Amino acid sequence: MWILYDAATGALIGGMQATEPVPGPGQAVQVVPQSALVGATMWVEDGDGSGFYDAPPAPPPPPGGMGIDFHGDAGTGLTLTNQPAAAQFLANHIRHRRRVDLSGFRQARLEVNVLVAGSAAAQLAARVHSAGSASIADYQTLGMTEVAAPLNLVGNSGSGWVDINPLHLADNRYLAIRQSGGDGVADPQIGNVTLFLR
Repeated sequence: MWILYDAATGALIGGMQATEPVPGPGQAVQVVPQSALVGATMWVEDGDGSGFYDAPPAPPPPPGGMGIDFHGDAGTGLTLTNQPAAAQFLANHIRHRRRVDLSGFRQARLEVNVLVAGSAAAQLAARVHSAGSASIADYQTLGMTEVAAPLNLVGNSGSGWVDINPLHLADNRYLAIRQSGGDGVADPQIGNVTLFLR
């Protein structure tokens, strides 16, 4: 077993196991998202404490990116009537789900145009599932932290760039927008809802 550490602190850096790159026959490597490796100083140790070497920096992310619209009706805003606290698909319907190829991307950013503000905790978040479940509860956080945009203020709202969990960097991944945090009274209204990937 080969494990990736932070050279400054000696702490184990969490991530996923991969079969490449392989330092020796039959050995796996524990890696972190490529975006977390860029510019970092690290070393790798095998299980018996020998074989130290500098981990090479990750290659840069692919050029360009992609934007996925989950709502973009130019004629009218989408009203989330009496938005509840419980998690639901966007507009409480699965029709906004998308199947995409996430391999080759490293970061995600959710952008929402809020036309009418919702309650203080109201938000939209990008979620992902490997098989396209019909229950939003089965969808996982897309990023290493939540890729979410609050709905409590009028204007453009966004998550900023968030590293995608490497477990989701594969083809045929189902993306959905989860709405949550309402108070059951406020009716937030939104314009465009776009998930950017790079």
